[in-house]
Amino acid sequence: MKPNLLAVLNVAALLLGAQAASAQEQAAMTGGEIMAALENLSFAAQDPNFLSLQGIGGARTALGGSFFFSISGSDTRPTGLRGLDGSLSFGAGFGDQETSIGGEVAVDITSADPDDFGDSGYLNAKVGGRVLRSLGQNYLAVGAEGMAPWGDAHGQEVNLTLTGTRVTRLGPFANGRFYPVMLTLGYGNHQDHGIDPGMFAGIGLGLTPNLSISLANDAGILEAGFGLHFERVSNAVFMFTAHDLARTEGDTRFAVAVGISTDKLFGKDRP
Repeated sequence: MKPNLLAVLNVAALLLGAQAASAQEQAAMTGGEIMAALENLSFAAQDPNFLSLQGIGGARTALGGSFFFSISGSDTRPTGLRGLDGSLSFGAGFGDQETSIGGEVAVDITSADPDDFGDSGYLNAKVGGRVLRSLGQNYLAVGAEGMAPWGDAHGQEVNLTLTGTRVTRLGPFANGRFYPVMLTLGYGNHQDHGIDPGMFAGIGLGLTPNLSISLANDAGILEAGFGLHFERVSNAVFMFTAHDLARTEGDTRFAVAVGISTDKLFGKDRP
């Protein structure tokens, strides 16, 4: 991991040090979300724009041999940003969905309070590949969220998902530029609050090499957010998400997340 990521890790530590609840409604970023955000897209002869989608997972998976880590904090009703729920996720990718089948396995820890750190959480897994290649960048994946729960998460149902993601571009516009777009549509048998089946869908738009925006609907809950990426910390992403914009559940919640990925755990680049 690069030395210039120390500042990022310090920010992450501050999130964990905040007042954390014993359970987190919304887990940290998954490996697929991190890797999808980190994989800048190159279109024609222009610089690639940063692309991400907040609030829902996609069909893209982490690259084989890569390791990812993310930490999230969201405000706790009704205290607002004065109190934070904390959670973290870490895992690894295998295979390569661009050429065959790829996947990822992750551990989500939903209790980040130093007094009871790690006493609740679960496992997630996803496998997918690229499909309909003649029609562009299209991905299909199946996943299982909430496996082997422990602590406060014990007893929750495993959410089995089927997700499709398409990456394309808009343009050219009057300025001669193209803008990358990510479209995701999926279904989970326990997507709605971990109980009922539900659909999820979202769109992400890369505006600049450093900024992306997105809008998503997660089983009737409206999510909006933006992502930031900086060249000086090229293997890190920063996500900001507003959860429940329509106040279906009472109040809007705000979340911040930092995600890091690397393929240099063993001192060499991934082939």
